[in-house]
Amino acid sequence: MIFLYGAFFLSGVSSLLFEVLWIRQVTLRLGSSPVSFAIVSCATILGAGLGVYAFPKRLVIRAKRPFSIPAVAASLFGAGSYCFLQYGQAGLPFLAICAVLSGALVSSVAACWERTAGNGLDRGTGSLFGIHVVGGGVGAAAAGFYLLPGIGLKASGLVALSTTVLSLPLYFRAGESLRPGEEPGAIGALAVRKSKSFLPAFLAGVTGTTGLGAEILWGRWISQMAGSSIYTYFAILVISVVAFGCGCLYAGGGFPSRERGENPFGFTTYSVLSIAYPVTLLSLLVLLAGRNLSPLCLFASAGLSLPLATFLLTTVILFPVLFSSGAFFSLALRWSVPDGLPGYETVFLSNCIGAAAGGLLVPFLFVPALGVGGAVVAVVALNTVPAFFLRSGRPGNRTRAVVLAASAAALSVAAVWLRSHPLYFLLPGTVDAFSKGGGESGGMPPWKGKPSFYKEGAYSTVIVGREGGNAILIVDGKPESNSLRDLPTQKMLGDLPFLVRGEIFRDVLLIGLGSGATLETLLAHPVARVECVEISPEVVAAVEGGLEEKYVRAVRDPRVRVSVRDGRRYLRDNRSKFDLIISQPSNPWVTGASSLFTREAFLAMASSLSPSGAAVVWFQTYGTTATDFLVELETLRSVFPHILAFSFMPGDVIFLCSLMPIKVDLQTMQAAVSAGPHVLQGVSKKTGITDVYSVLGGFFGGIPPAEAGEAPRVPLNTDDKPCLEYRLASTIAEKDPYQAYSVINSPVNLKLLYLEGFSTMLHDRKGDFLVKWGEAMCRIGFARYAEGFFLEALKIQGEKARLVNDLGIVKFEQKNYDESKRLFMRALALDPGNASARENLLSLEKRGP
Repeated sequence: MIFLYGAFFLSGVSSLLFEVLWIRQVTLRLGSSPVSFAIVSCATILGAGLGVYAFPKRLVIRAKRPFSIPAVAASLFGAGSYCFLQYGQAGLPFLAICAVLSGALVSSVAACWERTAGNGLDRGTGSLFGIHVVGGGVGAAAAGFYLLPGIGLKASGLVALSTTVLSLPLYFRAGESLRPGEEPGAIGALAVRKSKSFLPAFLAGVTGTTGLGAEILWGRWISQMAGSSIYTYFAILVISVVAFGCGCLYAGGGFPSRERGENPFGFTTYSVLSIAYPVTLLSLLVLLAGRNLSPLCLFASAGLSLPLATFLLTTVILFPVLFSSGAFFSLALRWSVPDGLPGYETVFLSNCIGAAAGGLLVPFLFVPALGVGGAVVAVVALNTVPAFFLRSGRPGNRTRAVVLAASAAALSVAAVWLRSHPLYFLLPGTVDAFSKGGGESGGMPPWKGKPSFYKEGAYSTVIVGREGGNAILIVDGKPESNSLRDLPTQKMLGDLPFLVRGEIFRDVLLIGLGSGATLETLLAHPVARVECVEISPEVVAAVEGGLEEKYVRAVRDPRVRVSVRDGRRYLRDNRSKFDLIISQPSNPWVTGASSLFTREAFLAMASSLSPSGAAVVWFQTYGTTATDFLVELETLRSVFPHILAFSFMPGDVIFLCSLMPIKVDLQTMQAAVSAGPHVLQGVSKKTGITDVYSVLGGFFGGIPPAEAGEAPRVPLNTDDKPCLEYRLASTIAEKDPYQAYSVINSPVNLKLLYLEGFSTMLHDRKGDFLVKWGEAMCRIGFARYAEGFFLEALKIQGEKARLVNDLGIVKFEQKNYDESKRLFMRALALDPGNASARENLLSLEKRGP
């Protein structure tokens, strides 16, 4: 028996290994929207169910060597899945075929199990499935946490195929150890209760719906707490699969019988785990949110890393619920095994149909209708149906029926009530992000109790709050836009290409709507058409209904067409050319947005540009090490040979990319700034970006093109090996935004190589220009990088109080306080009336040693 267990466990490992790889490959083709994920998941689940149901069991019944059938099925599944990963371009249909082969493998093993029932095997079919499912959890963990970031998608397919190959000799060895029973096709002694209806299959379908529904809904809240990173996604998947498998194993002994005694899983256990526990958990979350606390913070306070804290939080929330779902599935299998009645095939298919229904109905019907909180309660109410039939395998008595009916009614009322009383305060990630202390202990959310806009939809949960009069756009618990902090970057994403290249761009593609600030900036220029691609319809609704009126006008401008689509898929399907492409998705560690930071995404951008076009790419530096930043820069440079790097707010970098040589033309920039109010529109009042110097203050230099045959300095971020998505997901909590600037900050002499018009200036004019350039960098927050400008100006102008004072500011930012004090004192000696130097010296003295 150990050989059969081992073989089926390995089959489970390879099945989920392949499934994880399938999902990644197909969503890269279909897009990374929730719709794509739901379609792929449901196709996989339904395919497996159909494979189990349609597999001809007579092949096993008539075979002299029945265990050769699973070996053949495993071989076909492994070969087909591997070919799909390596060469398949059929997308979803090929995925469904592979899923059907996976189900056929499961059914062939279960049929062999039936034939050997007379050999003293005293566990139910649910136990066998449990072994397979737990193996699947191991496979999902291996693929998601280790193989994809370590060796890439294609090489991971080889590992999955090798696992399938390893299972083959175990199947043959199991056939040698287990003799076929005398009654092929019958369970015989394992049938503990005779069913006369399709009730077990129906109930298995219900628990399939509630099980996957609970995974989706609680997973959504977990993502809002911990961030929608790849680690969160795989923590939810792995815990859900393992919990379901453990439930199958726990209840594998079946309903109580005279021979086996009382079954440990019954009405009480199911009711506690599926009904009482979720309600208690929801109440606890509400209580913690009322105190501005997050469950994630409790784990983080123990010194755990964010991925580990997320994994533990996911276990606490999801394991009991999915455990009970798996246990009931195992009991339904035992309940339906006698000859002539619905067997495991019907129950398995029904469970898969229910799960697929849950995967589609819960996010696309329940959540828009009831909200996430109401949908959670509705799923719990649905769990009262299976609970009614769980009392020693018999329908419940009248008292229990009344209690369950009353519970279902109360939960239904609560679900409807929560629709008009949304639990938006259950977004601890948002609370943490606006903590007054900047830590993880909490703080008041920006809306002080109630947001100005709130919408829970199939794609995301979006909030618009206000803090000090500034609008804050929050998507799935993560702040995506702050009308004060992010405004310089959002505006310059739209203005910068026109300032550098002139008013030459007519057809523009904007990937990511955000708050609408970048779109509004673009429309201030003489553009003819703007295609705006936004993955979340809830974000579009927020811009139209919860932010500033000028952004509403921008969305409704006749030159604009907003498409709710995945940006990566739009680039792949696009056949037109654009003069300018601006990419401002969410962070590269966010699942879905990460596909817009790979080399293949940049290749798609390049192929969609006109010959003289330009691409503007946003990237983060907060939560990013210098090495991680270099990975993204090298990935970008492998496609675009000519890149200029800008930053107008510490933490945000703007890359202006072109396939042709590009420089900053001072004459063009000055003409653009002087042209009228449409340039730098709305920026100057809040950001101080008013002239050429303040624009140049964000210029960090050009990135030299790679030499012919030059190898990248670091591995590139690709679709096959998305290393950046994993690396940044593990450093989300890092707050220092300055580490990455060492990669792009060029010496002054190299910056000047990309500046047209400087060399023709008069000698004294150059010194004044460098001083103003360096001071502009200081105003933005980059004083530590401005020293070179002042030293060059010092060579031209000599020692002047203004220059020495500026150098003192630089030394202060570099935390060289003694040198800073000396320079401030020297500036006062040169000019006793220098008010700035006097104020700086007083501030330094107040600071103390």
